[in-house]
Amino acid sequence: MNGKGLRYDEAYQDRIRVLSESIREDERADRHERLARFLLHHHVPPVVWNGPRGGGESLRLQSQGERQAELARAIGGYDEAFRLLMSGEGWPGRLPPEWEQQRRALSDKVVEARKRLR
Repeated sequence: MNGKGLRYDEAYQDRIRVLSESIREDERADRHERLARFLLHHHVPPVVWNGPRGGGESLRLQSQGERQAELARAIGGYDEAFRLLMSGEGWPGRLPPEWEQQRRALSDKVVEARKRLR
């Protein structure tokens, strides 16, 4: 793996760590959705071109099993966000109107993502 791939992998792992720590600090639906969205968008790592005769080189080495596990973790994150939203635990009560709009938008995003992943 070249230096560019190493930097991508380190940044990827750092982002997962930060998002996971934010969930441990405060169990909220938006934090689960954020981690799930990140995992979903990055479960297939980018590939760089090595020249006219070379194939592409993945910036993060990953087996098909690891890719499936990451996708399953994303689905689990969306399911947990959905559970928190539906139970009312993920947000405090009596939200200001603009926050209530954000909660509804998040609910819509979570429901849509769950439909796509099923």
